[in-house]
Amino acid sequence: MGMPEEDIGRSLGKLEGALRGFQENWAEQDRRAAEGRRILYGKFEELQTGFIGITHQVAGVVRDVAEMKPAVTDWVRTKDKAIGATTAASILGKMSYLVAGSVIALAVWLVDHFVVK
Repeated sequence: MGMPEEDIGRSLGKLEGALRGFQENWAEQDRRAAEGRRILYGKFEELQTGFIGITHQVAGVVRDVAEMKPAVTDWVRTKDKAIGATTAASILGKMSYLVAGSVIALAVWLVDHFVVK
């Protein structure tokens, strides 16, 4: 009868060792998982801080653009007026050449028809 009891004792010892191994493995996995979560939450905190900084920067840019918009609009209007004035001056200049040429042509015609004959 001593034999089966020894086998049972050995089997229980092996089972106890296997359970102890599983427990140690689970404890190590829990420790690693907790460390991984700690690192992950740290990364999320860094990311959140970065997003908050970017949000403040974007808000500053939006404010700056809003302040610049009237000046840019005025500049565009002034530029458009300058382009219009340049175009008008060019047209008036060309018209003055046309009028001067017409006056000269009329003077030559008058001299040719009334004075020379």
